[in-house]
Amino acid sequence: MRRRHFVQAGSAALLAGCAAEPSAPPRATTGGQAFVGPGAPSSAAPARAGSFAPSTPSPTMPGPAALSSAPRALLAARVAEGPELAMILADTRQGQEQWLAPGPFVLALRSGRVIRTVNLDGLDLKGVVDETPDPLRGPVAALGNAPYRRRLQATGAPAGGWLVEGRMTAEGNETLTVPGLGTQRQALRVRERGRALDGNWRFENVFWLDPRTGQVLASRQVPLPGAPTVTLNLIKAG
Repeated sequence: MRRRHFVQAGSAALLAGCAAEPSAPPRATTGGQAFVGPGAPSSAAPARAGSFAPSTPSPTMPGPAALSSAPRALLAARVAEGPELAMILADTRQGQEQWLAPGPFVLALRSGRVIRTVNLDGLDLKGVVDETPDPLRGPVAALGNAPYRRRLQATGAPAGGWLVEGRMTAEGNETLTVPGLGTQRQALRVRERGRALDGNWRFENVFWLDPRTGQVLASRQVPLPGAPTVTLNLIKAG
């Protein structure tokens, strides 16, 4: 059996084995509150600097015991206002992480940023080509020093991809609650506002970073024009 098929089967087994486990009490998660900015029309009101909103647990999220004992790193993912999914870390290669949920639904992340999607509603992101360094790959202190310019590659995009540019701003510390576990952690909220340089698309992404290491603990991102918001929250590191 090929490794990807093995990991896909393992992720399905993880979720299926937890189906009968009672849900945890209501908790703060990555969804449940309207979020104006990522994916919203450019005429929408500016986004408020808010935290993850309280919501009832998703029936697709395993319970605390299963999450704690899982042998792999786990990530909570929500597409738009859909159910919260538990994704497993299937592979890490050349600084890129491949996360997998049954379906399959696949996300490739680099320093917490979505750089590729498979089976995302709307339009899949095929790749990201940096033209300037991504601030998420550098020290926390240098986050807002320079804009980040990159090309987003997708079917139907202009030759070479959509050219976009964003600038990041640190907004302060915030307490996050880990989905499924209920534990809390401190994070630095960083907002990225940007636009397409060859079109009228504007976007806004929010990242929550470990204040010491700069690791992305959670995020709300719109990977490319026409795609829904993807909300991610690290449950368990590998």
